[in-house]
Amino acid sequence: MPSLKLLCPHLPDDLVRIADRALAKNPRQRFESAQTFSTALSRVFDGLKYTEQLIVDRERLDMIASVSFFDEFTTSSINELLTATTWVQFKPGDVIISEGDIDDTFYVIVSGQAEVSRSGRSLRTLSVGDCFGEVGFIAQRKRDVTVKANSELMLMKVNTALMDQTSEQCQAQYYKAIATSLVKRLSSAQDAVTAGEA
Repeated sequence: MPSLKLLCPHLPDDLVRIADRALAKNPRQRFESAQTFSTALSRVFDGLKYTEQLIVDRERLDMIASVSFFDEFTTSSINELLTATTWVQFKPGDVIISEGDIDDTFYVIVSGQAEVSRSGRSLRTLSVGDCFGEVGFIAQRKRDVTVKANSELMLMKVNTALMDQTSEQCQAQYYKAIATSLVKRLSSAQDAVTAGEA
């Protein structure tokens, strides 16, 4: 069978390599599992979607050092996490997630601010170190809010297929950071309710 590149010369090389591997005549040359196939496709999709927004790893490490979400991470876990994430940039007014979407992507704000709203009503503003998308990431439920960039916004993005490829230590630190963030958010919401009742 000829390479997909001969049939569709406009396709990106990374996508052609994945397709050729998936369609290889010899089963041993194909992807070991649906999960490894999915992970490869996810990486290529993100790379195609955000090619112009890729950032050098050293710059990423420098930026992560100031983000509170990663305070408890070991250096090895941070390095591992960098291989399992995509960094994306948005302009003011860009919508990152929308109510009703079904998506397992989780985001951590590395720079900038974003607004969270539901049914057109503003709920809160997120800034550096804040995260969102945890409900879809953990429970794979429909998005119940919309998040829009308030400024130039840099996000670290991860989905379950990529996170499943990391070590147990990295996953444990990641889920602990998500839980800590949720507890802080629930505490702030409770404080707001209490203040409103006073």
